Amino acid sequence: DFKLQARALRTPTLSTYSNLKRKISRSSEEWILEFLKGNGLGVLLETLGKLTEKQSPRFVDAFLQLECVACVREVMNSQSGLDYIIDNPDFTRKFTSAFDNNNATVKKQIFDLLSALCSYSKSGYGRALEALDHYKELKHTRYRFKFLVDELKDAETIEYQATLLAFINCIIVYADKLEDRVRIRNDFIGLKILEIINKLRKLDQTDPDLTTQLDVFDQYQNNDEEELGHQGLDLNSPLDVFYAVHKQVSDGPQEISFLSILRHLLQVDSADPLSDVIWDTTEKLVLCATLL
Repeated sequence: DFKLQARALRTPTLSTYSNLKRKISRSSEEWILEFLKGNGLGVLLETLGKLTEKQSPRFVDAFLQLECVACVREVMNSQSGLDYIIDNPDFTRKFTSAFDNNNATVKKQIFDLLSALCSYSKSGYGRALEALDHYKELKHTRYRFKFLVDELKDAETIEYQATLLAFINCIIVYADKLEDRVRIRNDFIGLKILEIINKLRKLDQTDPDLTTQLDVFDQYQNNDEEELGHQGLDLNSPLDVFYAVHKQVSDGPQEISFLSILRHLLQVDSADPLSDVIWDTTEKLVLCATLL
């Protein structure tokens, strides 16, 4: 039965996907687990990738992609589906095949699924980040979150922008520790997300979902900054933080060490890809030092 279904899914029709979606929504957890073990989800994601890669897609292909993603969503609406996806990392990596899709509605659905993984469990959160890391390596880019920021900047609909910001919020909010949240948020800030968010604020009154996500971003940022205990200091301003540190060490023995550190950092060429490793290592070492 599952082999016949898998064969049918490899040459999909709207009717095939519609029937499968209905079947999944009405089936038991046991049936869904058998469907997964029979590589049903694997075939769905494989087919989605092929539909995305088509050089000259037909009009019907856009609907096939949407129905295919809808079937994946039905699988992930079950605990068995989520657990199986988390236990098999290849599935989340296959999600990234949709990132190159020109159909924003399809990508919106994929980001909804990745947000669901983030909120489901710590392991699900890890799988979502692995998907972004996989895409970064696939595209040979320097920053794993740049794709998300570019999508947010170029998104043509408010609904898609709200979904992207929701996923970005999930990446930040569901990080375990304060320092992880701050580090991840700073990664986004370094990619100029605050400029995009400021532009989105002018649109937020037209869409309640976007308003909610903007509020979530602000709320958690403010909470984390309060927890860090630097009242009145703009922690998003490198210049403000620099002067605050300089004020702390000036006219003391630490000022010499501070200057030495700055001189070493000045030698790091930001155009060199190795500089990413240097800065990341420096950040981790400083973090460890502050926890002593």
